[in-house]
Amino acid sequence: MIGIVAFFAVLIGACQGATFDIAPYNTSVEIGGTATIACIVSNLGSDSVTWKKVVSGSSTTTISLNTQILASATKYSIVGTYNLTISNVVTDDVALYQCTVGSVTNEAYLNTVILPTNVSVYWESAPRAGSSVNLTCKATYGNPPPFLRWYKNDVDFTQDAYYYTENTLSSGYGDAMSTVAISLLSTDENKLYRCEVHYEGWYRAMEYTLQTQLSGSSALQSSGILAAMLLAAGALLRNM
Repeated sequence: MIGIVAFFAVLIGACQGATFDIAPYNTSVEIGGTATIACIVSNLGSDSVTWKKVVSGSSTTTISLNTQILASATKYSIVGTYNLTISNVVTDDVALYQCTVGSVTNEAYLNTVILPTNVSVYWESAPRAGSSVNLTCKATYGNPPPFLRWYKNDVDFTQDAYYYTENTLSSGYGDAMSTVAISLLSTDENKLYRCEVHYEGWYRAMEYTLQTQLSGSSALQSSGILAAMLLAAGALLRNM
C-alpha cells in the first residue's frame, strides 16, 4: 500500500512540472557591485533552467544551462537553485535577463544606481512633548534619487510621509526628500526614527537613525525633582 502511495506521489509531482517559487524581479546595484537576480525553482524534474541576457530587441545571449556557465565565468555564477549572480557590474550589464524553465520564461531588469553622497534626518523645529513637529529625511545627490522609507522602533510608517525630489538634473542626479509630521508625547523620549534608502530590488541601501531627545525634558525632570524636594521639606516642617 505504501509503495502504491509513493508511486502516485511521484506521478503527481511529475505531472505538475517545475514551478517558480520566486520568479525574477527587477534589481538595482551600484556600479562595481555584485547583483543577484532571483530565480528559485522547485520540482524541476527533467526540465532545465536557462538564463539569457537580452542584448538588443529580441536577440539574446545564453548565460547558463542549469548550473553550467556558458558565458564568462568571471562575470556570472549560479547560486542556489537557480539565482544568477553578476559580478563587478558595469553599465554594459544593464539589461533584461530571462530565466526559462521548460517552456516558461520570467524576466527581470537589472539597473545601476549611484548612491547618494549623504543621508540625514532632522527635526524642522525643536521636538517638544505635546507638539506636532515635522521630521525630514534627505538623501543628497543620488542617481536616480532613491525612495525613502520610515521606521519608528522598526515599525514601518512610510504611508504617513510626504515624498518629493529637489535639485534634479538632466543627468539624473537629484535629492530625495521625505517629511512626516510627528505628534510627540513624553513617552517618545529616546524612541528611534530610521530613514532607509530604497531602490527597486535593493532595500536598505543606506540608512540614518535618529534617537529622540525631547527639548526641555531634562529641565522638566529637574523641575519635578525640585518640586518633590520642596514637598518633602514642607511635610518635614509641618511635623516638627
